Amino acid sequence: MLKRSRHLSKMELLIDFGIKNWVGLTMIPDIVIDIHYPVSTPEEMHIHTNAKPEVLAELVGTYIQDCCIGRGVDESAPNELDEYRITIGLELADDSWGLKSNTGNKGLTTGILMSVMKLLDQGKGTINGSGRRQIDDIWRQSAVDVE
Repeated sequence: MLKRSRHLSKMELLIDFGIKNWVGLTMIPDIVIDIHYPVSTPEEMHIHTNAKPEVLAELVGTYIQDCCIGRGVDESAPNELDEYRITIGLELADDSWGLKSNTGNKGLTTGILMSVMKLLDQGKGTINGSGRRQIDDIWRQSAVDVE
């Protein structure tokens, strides 16, 4: 986390963190889906969210449709981790999406989200409901990279 001795403007934060993290710094979404996806046992994924469990698969599918399909190829090398964390945020006022991920590659992120959607449809994984304050904290503290 950035330690600072004085208040920094949004532009100074952009310079400190890089333009790609702008969404993560300014957006406080109404709905957050925080996914912890273990590679070796994906059916044991766990999700923290303030969304209703019965609409999670639909929300993930809508994110994929709105934000992932047609983006082209991402040549970035994916991070090789035992567990990936993907946090999706939805701001209801203007239907804008945000995403934070530690995958390092947009294609890997999309693939994991497609797997999550399938696992949710099969009733697998653990879903934990979270309150507003917890959701705000999850969004602020989730993976650093914003895709």
